Amino acid sequence: MPADTLSTSQRESLIDALRSCRSTQERLAFAKDYAQTGREPLWELICDLLISRSISRAVAAHWLKDLIEEGKSS
Repeated sequence: MPADTLSTSQRESLIDALRSCRSTQERLAFAKDYAQTGREPLWELICDLLISRSISRAVAAHWLKDLIEEGKSS
């Protein structure tokens, strides 16, 4: 589900969850849970949120780095 099709409360909840994950382990655990929902890939949603300036470059960079590194090791 693209970020722009989420309800306001869903979008804010997701942004809060992304911001609250501070460690690689927390981010990867969240990503695993998110993948179970059958929605669009998390990296795509993060990019949409970054483009719309809903999350900071730093938050997006941490997430994308961890997701890419995890993909390499899988």
